Amino acid sequence: IGAIVPLISYLAGSSDLYVALAMSAGVLFAAGAVVARLTRQPLWYGGVRQLVLAVIAASVTYGVGRAIGTSVN
Repeated sequence: IGAIVPLISYLAGSSDLYVALAMSAGVLFAAGAVVARLTRQPLWYGGVRQLVLAVIAASVTYGVGRAIGTSVN
C-alpha cells in the first residue's frame, strides 16, 4: 500500500522525481507522527525517526543493488 504513494504524482501527470520524493517524505513523516501519538511520544520525534529510518533503508537497498551491479534505466 505504501508503494503507491510515490506513484501518485506520476499518475497525476508529473514527471518530476522531487515531487514524488516530497510526497513520500510527507507521508512517512505523518505515519511516524501517528505512531508517536499512539505511544505518547513527541510528534516531531516520531515523524523524524520514521523519515530517517526510511532514508537508511533506501540507502542500504541502493547500495546493495549498486554492489551487485544492478541498475534501473
